Amino acid sequence: QDHFPDIQLAFLEDAHQSAGLARHLDLVILDSWETTGTEGDRLLVPCTGPVFPLGPWRENAAGAERAAALLIETKGSAPRISIYGQPVFAFHRQTDLRWVRCPLQGNSPARRWGLIAGIARPEGFEQAAAAKLPGPVVLSARCQDHASYDRAFLKRIIQAMDAEGVQALATTAKDWVKLEPLWQDEWPVVVLDLSLVWEQGNALGRWLAERAGLPFLGPGQSGSTAP
Repeated sequence: QDHFPDIQLAFLEDAHQSAGLARHLDLVILDSWETTGTEGDRLLVPCTGPVFPLGPWRENAAGAERAAALLIETKGSAPRISIYGQPVFAFHRQTDLRWVRCPLQGNSPARRWGLIAGIARPEGFEQAAAAKLPGPVVLSARCQDHASYDRAFLKRIIQAMDAEGVQALATTAKDWVKLEPLWQDEWPVVVLDLSLVWEQGNALGRWLAERAGLPFLGPGQSGSTAP
């Protein structure tokens, strides 16, 4: 706060597992959930599977009861309340192409694309790329989450893509920050920027402002938010 005195709300990733960390609210994103109740009075039921180290989930479904609110990824209607009484906010992901090197001009023919991603679940990125890119994806380089790139590692990836006839590259914003200083190839490069679209508009923002005791400022608004 000494460096950024105007900040009034801070979001910390993965803090739900840190019992010793003082915080005001817990927000939990659910990977798996079901519904119960009638169509007009549905409730969300958190679900899970085997937890670490026997499975991929971080904790069992009962852990969701500790959260102040639950977030779910879905399009369309969804329960607004959980079986524990928490509010539920739904979102879906939206991707947009951003040219960062050698953009294609006008009616340039479709290219053969290669993908580079160093993220935990590259499948979503690969599906979005296949749907958005102007040409077929012929090779995807799945690197470790938070991968550290160096010239030798990047050279191996480029050689593999050359062998498959790749003509353009797509990557994530997270990876391009690390790839850009190393990039010397003349291939076109696009970044797939990810944004979230909230199904209930500004409902989450209003709820957070209310819980924090701050006035809500919607998109494009500015001004003092001192309580």
